[in-house]
Amino acid sequence: MKEQWMYDQFAKIDVGDPRLQKRAVDIAIGCAEDPEESLAGRFEDWADLKATYRFFSNPKITHQALQQPHWHRVLEKARFSEETVLFIQDGSELLFNFHPWTHGLGPTSDSNGNGLMFHSCLVAKYHESEETEILGLGYQEAWVRPEEKSASDSKESEVWLRTLEKMGRPQKNWVSVGDRANDIYDFLNNANRLGWKYVVRARHDRKVEIDGEKIHLFSWIRQQTAKCTSTLHVKAKGEEFGGEVTLEITWVKAKLFPPGNGGSIAGEEVTYIRVWCPDRPKLV
Repeated sequence: MKEQWMYDQFAKIDVGDPRLQKRAVDIAIGCAEDPEESLAGRFEDWADLKATYRFFSNPKITHQALQQPHWHRVLEKARFSEETVLFIQDGSELLFNFHPWTHGLGPTSDSNGNGLMFHSCLVAKYHESEETEILGLGYQEAWVRPEEKSASDSKESEVWLRTLEKMGRPQKNWVSVGDRANDIYDFLNNANRLGWKYVVRARHDRKVEIDGEKIHLFSWIRQQTAKCTSTLHVKAKGEEFGGEVTLEITWVKAKLFPPGNGGSIAGEEVTYIRVWCPDRPKLV
């Protein structure tokens, strides 16, 4: 089963050489069997280890080339799904702080960071009455952050929208999901243009228009009463409570304007939702 899955993901990498395709499958199987080992620990045979090093040194073998067949298979499954499909985006870092002699790395959020930046889009089918089904990655980017930024460098935040563009025209049941880092006006504005629905956790206390009045969002929405409730099971974490809690929910349609616009450009209509737990129990 595992070997067949590896074959499906890597046997058709577009590198123009069937030997590299076969080697990609062999390496994937070896890495899956011993994920915590180094390459030398995974491939005890010297010829296999040497072939693995040659494989990764080949300029045809890139992150994009290895991932592309998997992305294609995942998006094909998503297109034929009748359930809601979530495209969950998030950024991460690979830190190599204890590898001082490794070249090709760059700064990270850690003050002494040395590593690679990643942005991934995990695709999952959402079932209201069943467990969510993970389909795989719809897209992923990796890059090295430059030591010094220049005026010509693109913003890292553009990767959120670029991820949607790379995955193509969405189906009606596709929804992009992002955390606070995804609360970017250019993303919110252009995701609609691309045909995407989205759920983004609000980070900025934006000035929005509600019922013709311009107000600051956070203070206004926190004064609103709940329109409905929902029950959620919370897993215990350390000394925190675990069990059923009742959530209160309210929402409002608002017009969102570009930063510093002052209303000279037509606002983007969005729906803000607030979910809170007024009486979350604690352990005694």
